[in-house]
Amino acid sequence: MHNCKNNCNFAPSNNLNYAVMKKFIYTLLILVMSQITGMASDNLTYLCDEWNVAEAIEYPTDHMYQTFKWRLTTDTVINAQKYVKIEKNHRYEGALREDDDANIYFVPSDSTKEFLLYAFHAQVGDTLTNLWVSRKSNSYLHIRNAIISDIDIRPANPKVITIELEFSMEPELDNWMPWHIYWTEGIGHREGSPIDNDACLGCTHLDPELMILCAYTNGEQVFMNWFAEAYGCDYYLQDNNQEDIHMAIPDTPSATKLLHNGQILIIRNDKTYTITGQRVE
Repeated sequence: MHNCKNNCNFAPSNNLNYAVMKKFIYTLLILVMSQITGMASDNLTYLCDEWNVAEAIEYPTDHMYQTFKWRLTTDTVINAQKYVKIEKNHRYEGALREDDDANIYFVPSDSTKEFLLYAFHAQVGDTLTNLWVSRKSNSYLHIRNAIISDIDIRPANPKVITIELEFSMEPELDNWMPWHIYWTEGIGHREGSPIDNDACLGCTHLDPELMILCAYTNGEQVFMNWFAEAYGCDYYLQDNNQEDIHMAIPDTPSATKLLHNGQILIIRNDKTYTITGQRVE
């Protein structure tokens, strides 16, 4: 039997208390972070969560065509902010987050810097700062004066927002040039990928032309463009990690392919369009 005399104190020392508390906090942080980065995302309120994006690459005699799946996948944390990852055919492309004003922000896969990707509640005349256009454009082009110039609202159609901007490769020469990009509310760039502007500022003929064929929210289709109406959402879909296979566009009863001066044109309902859906008069 233990006899306690004078100073009997069986409580842990201060050092032991500190060590136990530190270990507890560290374990708790690991559990919380693992849940955040590993769990399926709640996705975004102002943007759908899956896209079928067509890519057309111009060759000397034809366009070659394929479709890829883009998805919002799991949550992650960047600079103490919660984001959701976006992937193209299971390849990480970056991360997105939104605020209560329907602004959506993007962090590219090779960076921790955040850019404005969409501002769906913006009004005509609003100026956009720190705007992301595309990986290629933002890497070497200088962009200024990005202003909402038009908002097109039609019954039973998503709102289309037009952004007018100026860009320059050599701003010191003061040779700024005008350009337009387009957003479809809740879907993304009108004919690009979810994170790349369809206008492809700075692209060459070796870069693919992009357009969103179809978009989905929680597995439900919420958007289909004219090309998908003719060819389907899964046209030459490459939804795996295999080597990309480039396919040519065949004719269908509802749309006919025409090759003119090395450019592919689509004739549908007696109207002629480019591969990205722009009307040719």
